[in-house]
Amino acid sequence: MSEPAEPYDLIGVGIDSFNASLAALAEPLSDLRVLFLEAKSRLAWNVGLRTEEVRACIPLLGDLVTLVDPTSRWSFVSYLRANNLLFPFLSLRRTHISRQEYEHYCRWVVGSLPPCVFGRSVQSVRWDAEDRLFHVEHMDSCGRKTVERAANVVLGAGAAPVATPPSGQGAATADVFLKRSWERPERDSPHHVNADNAQPQKGGNVPIPEQWRHGKSSGFDETITEIYDSCAIDRIVLERGDMPTSPAFLDPLVSFIEWDSPGRYAVDSHFRVALTPQISGSLFVHKAEIDIPGPGVFNLGLAAWRSATIINALLGRDQYGLSDLHGAYNPVSPVGAL
Repeated sequence: MSEPAEPYDLIGVGIDSFNASLAALAEPLSDLRVLFLEAKSRLAWNVGLRTEEVRACIPLLGDLVTLVDPTSRWSFVSYLRANNLLFPFLSLRRTHISRQEYEHYCRWVVGSLPPCVFGRSVQSVRWDAEDRLFHVEHMDSCGRKTVERAANVVLGAGAAPVATPPSGQGAATADVFLKRSWERPERDSPHHVNADNAQPQKGGNVPIPEQWRHGKSSGFDETITEIYDSCAIDRIVLERGDMPTSPAFLDPLVSFIEWDSPGRYAVDSHFRVALTPQISGSLFVHKAEIDIPGPGVFNLGLAAWRSATIINALLGRDQYGLSDLHGAYNPVSPVGAL
């Protein structure tokens, strides 16, 4: 009988933009062995959304890595350069990445990273008390099953698309309708995500359907007014949202998870799910944690910050400095400048 393969430090289940960010930031770290598994044949972001009709989405500096590692070779600027698009993009004088561009960019990143493996459907994640590791069973397209071991697991899966009530986060909906761009508020920052998480909520944290109030665009009221004043409505454009769910492959761990309330993970500031003492490893979540209020739960521009927070927790050191992500912008002249 062959010896079991060396366990990974981290296995990611699902390859979305958040786990793509985590894979990109983990790539240069020789002391972090990672694997990311995705059931689909390629990264498919915003399935069902007509991305060719949507303009502004993510700030130019809010790609998978730049906020925490501007020198990374996995930045959006590096993607433009590798695909001979840098100067054409510069000529557009844009400050945002469109949704279609963002999807192509994410595919370029994960397609260049060997730890990102597609066509592998995770069947179960369980804790093995004997070797004190997570056992992740996955299946390929031919039905062959394999078990990988890992000290920690991170979920990139867990949010299902839903049609939401009218809200202030309908950037895609309003932009498809009017073909216009609008800025997201300053509230979408790590500082405010932490502040929201620290605020005691009467009767629990803010439910997902009510979080639109935190992420309301500064131009949203004007956009809706323009739509109302200029159009005779004969169609309805539904806004798509994402409702976190607990995936079936986590069923073996349900009894070990601390729940904040029915169906809600208890999550700390490192995006780590609270587990019972029998489990020494960590289960991390990106957008699957439904008890952290505010727009930062699904804000793609904060993917790098969330991923760096998880990596720092895994390594037990500040591999990626995050102190400058918590303050307001206040430019000052450097010492000695005129």
